[in-house]
Amino acid sequence: MNIAILTPVYNDWEAFIILLNKIEKVLSESASHVVANVIAVNDGSIVDTPLDKIIGLERNNLQEISIIKLSRNLGHQKAIAIGLAYIKNNFTVEGVVVMDSDGEDNPEHIPALIQNSLENNSRITVAQRGQRYESIRFRTLYRIFKFFFRILTGLKIDFGNFSYVPAKNLDRLIAMSELWAQYPATLIKSKLSIHKVKLDRGKRYAGFSKMSIVSLITHAMGGLSVFVDRVFVRLAVIFVSILFVSLIVVTLAILLKTVGMATPGWASNLIAVNILLMVQAIMFLVGGLLVVLRSNQEIGPLPEQSAEYFIQDVKKA
Repeated sequence: MNIAILTPVYNDWEAFIILLNKIEKVLSESASHVVANVIAVNDGSIVDTPLDKIIGLERNNLQEISIIKLSRNLGHQKAIAIGLAYIKNNFTVEGVVVMDSDGEDNPEHIPALIQNSLENNSRITVAQRGQRYESIRFRTLYRIFKFFFRILTGLKIDFGNFSYVPAKNLDRLIAMSELWAQYPATLIKSKLSIHKVKLDRGKRYAGFSKMSIVSLITHAMGGLSVFVDRVFVRLAVIFVSILFVSLIVVTLAILLKTVGMATPGWASNLIAVNILLMVQAIMFLVGGLLVVLRSNQEIGPLPEQSAEYFIQDVKKA
């Protein structure tokens, strides 16, 4: 079985070399006879790629190792989009494993992802996280993101990048402009069949995580942007409710003031506050509706068409 393994890399070359060794060990010991081409997307690293160390690795089940250097740092989600487009246009494989390069996506789980896909009619298989090793701050913020994602979209996102995608699904994914924003959310929106496998998260091989609070918030916003229409509808319900309640309050305040039952100044202040709420609600509804209508009318640049503009060069080992 011939697969591709896609991983974005930003300066984590020490961890990446350890990852390659572990992938080789896992594939050589697997009973599935899997061989792999590794595609590493160098996401604008400021640390030079140690090609000599990569070339010197002992390889049997690992075939070609491609290092795609991007012209600038785009973030790991866009790096994944470019990598998937590159694989579709340059490799003939049966499927693609998407994983992080730092060791937190354990290569020992690759055979399980592939096997579960094969046993479930070649569906996309994603890793649900069991035990995790991130900081308490990261886990707390991630839980907050999942909570708001569920509230604002009505959907549950409980997996990350680590996944196996059968090759037959690549055409659909790289034709979705949402892939630029967030890979897991795009998998959900694609309506492709997804099978979830619970797997523990691994520990970093070397260095420190590059995921800052800003990066995590940006990642969360990317997931929500994939479902901007769902987010608008749910927020619209809230603002319509505010508009309706404010209208009732203003009407009652005017009636009480007319019959002389209102405390001097109280009714006027109440009317002014609620009129302000009504104006803001109307502005949100109109502005949000225009944004959603425009987003539904226009299809953004597709990864398949735009990926090549960000690729500076490709080195093979």
